[in-house]
Parts: sequence; C-alpha cells; structure tokens
Amino acid sequence: MTEGDHPFWLFSVAVYGRPGFHEACLDLQTQHSLDINLMLCCCFVAWSGGGRLSGAELEDLLNATEDWYNDVVEPVWRAQRRLKDGISGFDASKVADLRQSLVTAELVAERMAQDRLYELLDITSNSDREMSDRLSDAVANLITYLHRHGSGQISDSAFQTILGGCFSELPESQIKSTIAELQ
Repeated sequence: MTEGDHPFWLFSVAVYGRPGFHEACLDLQTQHSLDINLMLCCCFVAWSGGGRLSGAELEDLLNATEDWYNDVVEPVWRAQRRLKDGISGFDASKVADLRQSLVTAELVAERMAQDRLYELLDITSNSDREMSDRLSDAVANLITYLHRHGSGQISDSAFQTILGGCFSELPESQIKSTIAELQ
C-alpha cells in the first residue's frame, strides 16, 4: 500500500486482477462506453456495506467525473488501444514506447478519477449486512447506472464477471440468481 491509497482504490486493484475481469471491463468500455470506475464505485459502495446509491447520489458521482472520463480517460485509452498492433510506416519500437507511456498515463488518469469519486463518497458501513444483501445492492446500483447511462441491457456474462470479481466470496449460482431476480 502506498501513501494516499484508499479503500476504493485497493478494492479496484484487487478485483481487476481476478479471472476475466479485465476482459469484461474492456468489453463494457468498448461496446457500451461505460465508465469502469463508476461501475466499480457502484460495486464498492455496496460491497463495503454502504447500501444502494440513490439516483441523486449516482448523478453527483457521474457529474463529478463525466468530463474527466470523456475528455481524458477515454481518449488516452483509445489511443493506447490503437497503438497496440503498431502503426504502418512508424518505427515499431517507438510506437511500443509511446503506447507504454499512454498505458501509464491512463492508469494515472483512472486513479485520479477514483480519488475524486472516493472524495465524494459518504459510506456509512453496515458491517452486519449480509454479503448476499450487499450483492443485491451492487446489482441495483449497477442497474441504476446503466439506466442513467442509457446502455440498456449489457451481456449477462460481462455483468456476472464484474459482480463475480467484486463478490468472489459468493457462489456463481447466487450471483446469477440475484442478477436475474433484480433485472
């Protein structure tokens, strides 16, 4: 843990490394232009016992980072993705170096977005809340975000992978049934 790490960042780093999580995030970011930090925030609030976000709370979080996401994070992400396979006519090693610089810049930009979101969170944790109830809260928070974003339905497998990464202590069957129950 480094100075300035906060529980939301530590949660995100932990879940991002779980099997399939990175790929599910890429799918949601590419196919639906979803802000992965906001999705992680929806899950973190619930996972930590903070319950369900109201529409107004979610709107405040979205407004605090929407321009940052649209004007900084997404363009850097798209540029580094575009450079992944190189660019014809340009020195491959220089392109690879530039891409690596953009990967680093994207991580810094993502961290700054998470810092901003965490500053706005007012989580009163209910540590007695069952993990299954926290899962239901996370599903509800994500559905609220998806409706606000206008994304409609995302693939069940991506949804399950995100929630399975965040709630790895729960069986996959419980995650599937909770999603089905609340959608």
